Amino acid sequence: MTGGPKERSRIGQMLLKLFEHWQLSTPQRLSLLGLDRESHIDPNEYLSRGSLAVDRDKVERASTLLRIHKSLRVLFPENRDLVYQWVSQPNKHFDGLTAIEIVERHGMLGMYMVRGFLDQQLSVQDLVFEKQTKASPATRFVPDQDDTEWLSAAETDNESHHCAVEKNTEKILQLLDVWTFAVRVFSSEEKAKLWFVTHVPAIGCPPAALLPTNGGREKVIALLERIEQGDFGG
Repeated sequence: MTGGPKERSRIGQMLLKLFEHWQLSTPQRLSLLGLDRESHIDPNEYLSRGSLAVDRDKVERASTLLRIHKSLRVLFPENRDLVYQWVSQPNKHFDGLTAIEIVERHGMLGMYMVRGFLDQQLSVQDLVFEKQTKASPATRFVPDQDDTEWLSAAETDNESHHCAVEKNTEKILQLLDVWTFAVRVFSSEEKAKLWFVTHVPAIGCPPAALLPTNGGREKVIALLERIEQGDFGG
């Protein structure tokens, strides 16, 4: 992602095409790129001229957005419309918000929330597919575009599906708790956002990278507790 101008331009073109498929407005494109929504920057021109590698935040945003798209392609391999519409559909696991709204509200943390959610859905789908394969040579179930659940290959009355739904809901609430705690510790949403995407030597990575797992979230909370107590060594 941090290669030469040609590589950055290629990544920019990929994002530009993705934003067009997602049918995002100019303010939404600016928001996803981490740029000021009120600025006069043309996001299309910004991407076309290969400006992504200006700072680490932009590189991480581009990588995560493409990862989200890749996950959707894997989840819905035969439903291209749903692949592109999913990010703009209200999702009960995001408390009725869309994935785009989650990212607009929480920035990089929101991207990690969406990415973590999709990663978990991929795990559920793989588990269901494995069970289906053992029971029958039939191909993997692919949800229809009108399927409002979208979330896995499991049938709605499948016990494992309900278990996964409960876990995902709990996970989203845990992520929001971490975010709320961070804002309280830093007394600022902007400072909290910056902290989540900044490399922290004590954990060897940006805190946001640890959010998808329970163990990772516990490490982030422990680090925030240390900071709240005045230990800034992390």
